[in-house]
Amino acid sequence: MKMQPEATAADAKNYESKEYKAKTEPGANANFIWYIDRFPYLKKLQAYSFFTYVLGVNKLIRLVDPKAKQPFLSVEDYPELKILQDNWEVIREEFEQLVAKRSLPNLQDISSPQSVITSDDKWKTYILKVFGKMVDKNCEAMPKTAALLRQVPDMEAAMFSVIHGNKHVPPHRGGYCGLVRAHLGVKVPQPAEQCRIKVDGETVNWDNGSLFIIDDTCLHEAWNDSDEVRVVVLIDLRRRLPWPLTAINKSVLKVMSMLNISTEVFDNLERFQS
Repeated sequence: MKMQPEATAADAKNYESKEYKAKTEPGANANFIWYIDRFPYLKKLQAYSFFTYVLGVNKLIRLVDPKAKQPFLSVEDYPELKILQDNWEVIREEFEQLVAKRSLPNLQDISSPQSVITSDDKWKTYILKVFGKMVDKNCEAMPKTAALLRQVPDMEAAMFSVIHGNKHVPPHRGGYCGLVRAHLGVKVPQPAEQCRIKVDGETVNWDNGSLFIIDDTCLHEAWNDSDEVRVVVLIDLRRRLPWPLTAINKSVLKVMSMLNISTEVFDNLERFQS
């Protein structure tokens, strides 16, 4: 992983409109808002109420934990990820065996709210764990990788993020800072500087075997300027928090796992496995 100068205006489209900024202000989540706007009234009211509660928890976490205001977190604070970094070549080999036999779905075909940031066929995914639940059929297809992931405590999600060449993912942010997101590079075109992510104005590149952790609620965007496919494993972990925030965090994540948005993801996963 190498630090890069901040991208210039010529590197990407201009996302400076008031409408776009409104969707990416701190605490906003354009994907979630897009999704719940399609609910009937009662479910929409329930979802907005829960979202308001989540924003309150976000503020509480940022108040209590100074690290919750940092775009990048120390890898040393999450030593349980070392087993994945040490075995990145095993993960890469198993992934290549998988894609030699089957095609992968688009990200937005599994999670429709992602259509806010991607609508083409250049961002694929393969999910092994989501909303705290292992995806059994996908894990059976990648037993070595699944076994490694099961040794990581406090993991809420794990998935392959596969971005094809000449793809820009526009600025966006996650909605809940009770999670942190690790990025493990397993197949990165060389030179690695072609594949980069900018988080809160700081730009780094992926590389084979590199591992870094970001706060997904910080505004971030990504590029693959090569002509090849870039493959990264994304791992969502529960943030290290003091009691009683630990319990509050677990309760928020539990409710998230029961929302319509999680039901849709599991239904779509089942459809693409069949």
